[in-house]
Amino acid sequence: MYPLQELVRVNLRWARKAASIRWLSITLWIYSLGALISIITDVHVTGYQIALLSGVVPPWSQGSVESWPIAIAGTCTMLGLSATGLYSVLTSSPYLQPVRNVLHSMRLWWQYYRTYVALYPLWAELWRTLPAEALDPSRSRLADLFRLRAKHNLYRRTIELTDFQQSLRRFTPSDAYAEAESLGRARGLTGPVLDAAVDAAGLAVGRAAYLADQPRRNSPVPPASRTEDGTSAQEARRWLLISDLYFHSPVVADVLAAPALVTERGDVS
Repeated sequence: MYPLQELVRVNLRWARKAASIRWLSITLWIYSLGALISIITDVHVTGYQIALLSGVVPPWSQGSVESWPIAIAGTCTMLGLSATGLYSVLTSSPYLQPVRNVLHSMRLWWQYYRTYVALYPLWAELWRTLPAEALDPSRSRLADLFRLRAKHNLYRRTIELTDFQQSLRRFTPSDAYAEAESLGRARGLTGPVLDAAVDAAGLAVGRAAYLADQPRRNSPVPPASRTEDGTSAQEARRWLLISDLYFHSPVVADVLAAPALVTERGDVS
C-alpha cells in the first residue's frame, strides 16, 4: 500500500509541474487515479480479511465490491503506462490525419466562438450607445449565441468594437488617457495590461461624454502602441483584455469617477 501511496504523491506532483504539456499532465492524473483506486481496494481487502479472521462475515461478498474498482484501476494504470506510445500514434499516424484535421477545426471553432461570446457584454454596451455603427447586430444575448459562423463573427465583432472606439474618441477628454496611464502605473500595471486599461478607460469616459452630449473640438490621439493593427488573434486577445478591464478594473472606475474628465467644459464650439 505504501508504494501506491508514494506513486500517487509523485504522479500528482509531476502532473502539476507538467501542466504546460497537457497530454502528459492528463496522463499522470489518470495514472494517479488508477493508483488511488488500487489503494482504496487494498484497504477494503485488508478490512474484509480482518473481519473474517475476527469471526464477522460482512453482508456482501468480497468480489461484488472489488471487481469493478480493480477493472477501473487497471484501465487507468494501463492508459497511463501506454500514454506515450498512444500519443505518438494519434499524432503521427497518416491514417488518422483526417481525424486530426477535424479535431483541429473543431478546437479552432470553439476558440473563436468562445471569444466571440465573451466579447458580447462590451459590444452590447457600446452598441446600445452607438447603434448605427453595427451592420447586423444581434438583438439579444440568446440570438447572439446562435450565430455559429464563429471565425467570421469574431472578426466582425473586433472590427465593430474598433469602430465604436474610433467614434467615441472625439468625446474623450485629452487628459483621460494620461490620467488612466498614471493610475495604471501607480497600481503596478505594465505592458499590454496597462495599454488595455488605458483603452478601457478611454471607452468608458468617451461613452459617458457621448451620453452627456459633450464632444471635443479636437480628437486626442492615443499613443501608437494602442492604435497599431495586429493579427486577428492578437486583436481578439486585446479586446478580451479590454473587456475584462472595462467592467472590473479599478483604474477605469477611478478615471470615470473624476467629474472633470466627463464634464469638461469649453470644448463644444
